[in-house]
Formats: sequence, structure tokens, C-alpha cells
Amino acid sequence: MKSICIISDSYYPEKSAAAKLLKDLTEQLLKKKHFVTIVTNGEKNQFIKKKNLKIIKKKILFIKSKNLYLKFIGEIFMSDILKNIYLKKIQIKQDLVICYSPSIFFTSLIQNIKLNKNGKKLVLIRDIFPDWLTDAGLFKEENVIYKFLKIKQKSFYNSFDVLAVQSDYDKKYIRKIINKNKILITIKNWINLSENRLKIKKRNNKRTKFIFAGNIGLGQDIGFLVKFIEVINMFYSKFHFSIVGDGRGVRDLKKRLKIKNYKNYFFINKIKQNNYENFLSKFDVGIISLNKNIKYNNFPGKLLTYMKCNLPIFAYCSKKIELFNFINKKRIGVAINTYNTFQIRDKIKLIIDGKYQNRKILKEEFSLKKATNKILEYLN
Repeated sequence: MKSICIISDSYYPEKSAAAKLLKDLTEQLLKKKHFVTIVTNGEKNQFIKKKNLKIIKKKILFIKSKNLYLKFIGEIFMSDILKNIYLKKIQIKQDLVICYSPSIFFTSLIQNIKLNKNGKKLVLIRDIFPDWLTDAGLFKEENVIYKFLKIKQKSFYNSFDVLAVQSDYDKKYIRKIINKNKILITIKNWINLSENRLKIKKRNNKRTKFIFAGNIGLGQDIGFLVKFIEVINMFYSKFHFSIVGDGRGVRDLKKRLKIKNYKNYFFINKIKQNNYENFLSKFDVGIISLNKNIKYNNFPGKLLTYMKCNLPIFAYCSKKIELFNFINKKRIGVAINTYNTFQIRDKIKLIIDGKYQNRKILKEEFSLKKATNKILEYLN
């Protein structure tokens, strides 16, 4: 039995991609008879002890705030707060530390976790922060705050022995930031296909049900969602478009749609985590809309969940990122990078008429067991 510590700013039952990913990873590690400690932010302070599992949750003020500056304050203090409670609650040394990023503000905690001989510290980089802030137009590179964040980023990355990114493109970029002695690998996101088997409904050709689920923030293209709803209103009479999610962009999206005379779109505030996938499986097409200016590669959590529910994917993103070619080449849906009304219409027809085996591709490309085994290669 080895001791493994997982660090993140969210964990189950919070409804986020990171929370679900890390819950699934934790369950795999427990099956392999390892001792796991989770250190995370939580809605309330908790110290949960189960067989081979300890969960430390500390409520960090502002960490989930939609105000970027308040969130920034919370992030700055998060590492020291979690470090203090970790050192108080956990006395054992770790064989492997796994950190999920974002955030980049765990440096103090990471540096104070003691390892057993040959122990390793590994970070799963799912979001290259703060670099995407300049892509999204929030900061310029000469901005003082941005420069401060870049210093924090470099210190954070170099606190680890192993850094895992999602694409070869990201490898090239991260290599410029980290020290030469660091190990750089690729581990894509993963999903658990062995849990409760979903009842996949037959698609209804008379009424197409579209869904956009997940975070609505700076990384998404809100304008494309408005455009997509405009197109289906123009060319389809029987459809249903649901928007499930939260984030800084929700208010803006609602405001833009309100001034339009569109029909059959609906906002859904909350769905319980244990009902989420069953709810998604009732739809026909899953929508992804990414800010084209953000050039760093990732495979959004919603992509994997859509695929698990066997939904074909309709994605708007940059042609330069790996996701664009992945969706088209693997035939799990269609990816476009245009607002052209007629191209969107034609792709919608293509995806409605097509046949897809997304669960098969999911098993091949995003296996939980494969990802876990690759992580465990660095366990002593």
C-alpha cells in the first residue's frame, strides 16, 4: 500500500469537470489498495475519514467568486490555508502527490508535503493559466498583474517532478517555462465507463433536442451560442435547446438572447450530480463553443460526458487546436470555426442525419484505467 495525496480546488459532490475526474481517479486508486488523502476547497470545513481515504475540505473565501479580483484574493491565500490544515491533520509522508491545475496557487502547500524516498510530485495541467487571459483579451503581456501571475506559474510548475499536459502542442509551450530536468508527459482527461450503465434513448427525428452543458465563462464563445440558436430558429420548426450551467457569462448570454425574438431555448439552473448523465442522455446533440483566440489545447469535460451519453458533438473552436481535428477525424460529430449561417445549417443537418459510436471512441481514447496506470508509473 502506497500513500497518495490529491490536491485540487474542487472535489465531488461539487458539479465540475475537475471534481468528477478526481473522484473517478480516487476510486481507481482505492481499488488498487492505495491510501489516498484529498486536500481541497469545500462549501464547508470537513475532515472525512473512511477506509484508506481521508478528505480535508476547507472553505476558502472568494475562491468560487464570479468577480475575478475577489477570486484572485482567494487564490492567493488558498495555498497557505490548505498547507496549515494539511500539516495539522496529516503526519505521514507521501509516495505520490497529484495536483490538478488550475489553480497555479498551490506552491506553498506542494513544497511543504514531505515525500518518502523516491516519491514524486505530479501536476495535471488542464488549463494553461494565466496565458489564456491574454488570448481572451483580459490582460496585455506588459500588465503588472499578468507578470506577477507568470512568476507564480513558473514557481508552481517547477515545484513538480512530472508535468502532464493534454497535447503535444502544450508540451512544446510548457517546455519553455520549466526547468530542463522536469519530466513532461501527455495524459488526456478520462471518464469512468464502468459505473451505472446509462439507458441511451433512440433519437427522435421529429424533434431534435440540443444541449449546451457546463461552464459559461471566458473560455467559451457566447456569441456562437447566440448564432447557433438563431440558425435553428431560422431553419427548424421542431427543436429544443437547453442551456445547463453557470459562470461569468450566463448574465451576458441571457441579455443577448432576451433582445432576440427566438423560441424554444431554455436555461436550467441546477441538476443534481447523480442525475446529470441520465438527464443528458435524453438529448440528441451536445454543443461545445470555445473562444477561438485561446490557442492552448484541452479536451473539455463536457466533451467526455456528451460522448458517454452517446451524443454526437457540434463544436465551434479554432482549427489550430487538437480538438478540432479530433472531432472530425474520429467521426464523433462535427467541428467548425465559422459564424456562416449556411455552413452552420448544413453541419446541423449532417449531424442530425449521421450515425455515431462515441462510447467506442471514448473507451479507446479516454480510458480511466489507462490514465490511472500512466500516473502510477511515477509511484516510486
